[in-house]
Amino acid sequence: MSTKHGIRQKMAGRQDSYFDEAYFERGEERGTAYKDYARSADESVTYREIAEALVAVFQPRKCLEIGCATGPIVRALNDLGTKADGVDVSEWAVAHRLHPNVALASADDLPFSDGEYDLVFSCHTLEHLDRSTIGKAIGELNRVAAAEGFQFHMLPLVGTYPFDYDLDTARSELRVDPTHRILEPVEWWRQRWQPFGWSSVPLNINLSNDVSPAPNEGELAAGQFTLRKSAADVGVIARAFEWNKLAHRRLLKGLERSKRKMSDPRPVLPVIARFSDFIGSESADWADLERSFDPPISVDECVVEIVVELSADAPVPLRIALIDDSDAEDRGVLEFWAEFPPGLSSIPIPIEHFRRLQGNPDLASIDLLYFGGSLSGGRFRARGAIREADGTFKASI
Repeated sequence: MSTKHGIRQKMAGRQDSYFDEAYFERGEERGTAYKDYARSADESVTYREIAEALVAVFQPRKCLEIGCATGPIVRALNDLGTKADGVDVSEWAVAHRLHPNVALASADDLPFSDGEYDLVFSCHTLEHLDRSTIGKAIGELNRVAAAEGFQFHMLPLVGTYPFDYDLDTARSELRVDPTHRILEPVEWWRQRWQPFGWSSVPLNINLSNDVSPAPNEGELAAGQFTLRKSAADVGVIARAFEWNKLAHRRLLKGLERSKRKMSDPRPVLPVIARFSDFIGSESADWADLERSFDPPISVDECVVEIVVELSADAPVPLRIALIDDSDAEDRGVLEFWAEFPPGLSSIPIPIEHFRRLQGNPDLASIDLLYFGGSLSGGRFRARGAIREADGTFKASI
């Protein structure tokens, strides 16, 4: 690792002490979603996939990650044969680094040579920088990037999914973590690089392991931008397209596996009153039970409990769908799949286990519940309830 002026062990005047052990290991104490970061980052398939995507799309000779924390992406890149360095301002993170190329340094004072990297990237870092030094930081990112290189950054972008609503409201929610200092739309960020000659490249990188908590799946792919000084590289755009097709296939295969493995309904005694009537068909056509809620109900922090009596020769995958119809032009749908065995069984499903299928459903405004699936020569009937986390009854199914 070449240096411009050596790595400072202490960076006076900065508020970097906030990024301590509690921030990463016990995030509830600091307003972050992190928990047990040292272990989870070491085991993360998402960070590994990010590294694989960067290699496949940009084919970098040498790259630099800004705000790498313990360095799971830096490690993965080096394992894949790409020389990668990373910097972070957290002494705790660097002390727990996963690769020797992780160093203590700040984005606005990088210890690297001019034009050293043909890819400079970050993953949820830029929003933590200070407004007072953001110009200097971008100048440093520009300085260490090669003239023909790329900048690729992922971060929460207000006005972009999943923060595509009132900007002030989005900022307020994101500032639960007080180190989220710069929360701006994507164009604001792109404009910071324009004085240095960087222009937007029309590509996004999708990930099959883009698994933010529901309903924010897809946040990493949505909240990103790519820049280059020279004309957009057609080869890079084509490789991004091919990578995204691969990620999409992986995602679909993962969803099919999750349908089979997501749950294991428990057998129960066949004692239940006032079941709904049997529904089903002799064909493989889809059949649904429907439950409407008027007025709509809130299912936030709730559990959906369902008891199913299935008449079939083999287990059948069935789906529960929760629907928000408050926006006629953008119906929001959450779903959960489980494989139910013949006979009588029950399953409790916490709302956080549902995945977003369509739109941006509001958990406080659920109008409909559908329960069903494709049946071939089978029939089922079901009954259930929606309860608060403490067991308080909210609605019947």
